[in-house]
Amino acid sequence: MTKPTLTKSQKRIKSKVLTQERLKQELYYDQRSGRFKRVLTDMPPENGHLVPNNNRGRLRISVFGKLYEASRLAVLWMEGYLPEKPLEHRNGRLFDYRWKNLTVDLPYNKSGVPGVSWSKKHKCWHAYMIIKKHEDHDTYSIFRDVRKNLGWYKNLEDAIQARIDAGAEYLCDGVNESSIQGAL
Repeated sequence: MTKPTLTKSQKRIKSKVLTQERLKQELYYDQRSGRFKRVLTDMPPENGHLVPNNNRGRLRISVFGKLYEASRLAVLWMEGYLPEKPLEHRNGRLFDYRWKNLTVDLPYNKSGVPGVSWSKKHKCWHAYMIIKKHEDHDTYSIFRDVRKNLGWYKNLEDAIQARIDAGAEYLCDGVNESSIQGAL
């Protein structure tokens, strides 16, 4: 069976698709420090040039001529897929790209607070949060997003308070009294 030949435009599109393998050829990501380094051909990846961050907002990194938000690249580097949107920073610091500090975007819902939603089935407010679970294996470590149930509440205020308390207990994810004033 012969291999199908690609047209010029198909080759150009294929060469522009950013994969985990292509990213690791270009960048090294240190999950503990959250820093990205450019891979140099004559050195181990972790010894490459540090990608500068101005600490003024979300870091955008050029990979093969295209700019990507750093949290998206962290997911591609760690998990093998490129999310559509940038991830949220649990501690609210946009320059902190440590893997344990990144979380999927928690959309605002009818309550106006991420992690608090109305359950039609139970007819009460459900408080929850997404936390990173660390799994240490013999040769590598990974973090996985886990949904933690914080309880079911008849009053919206009680559910919001449970969510705020949980945000303080687990590495602060930016949900606090000042960030939800409009919901109360």
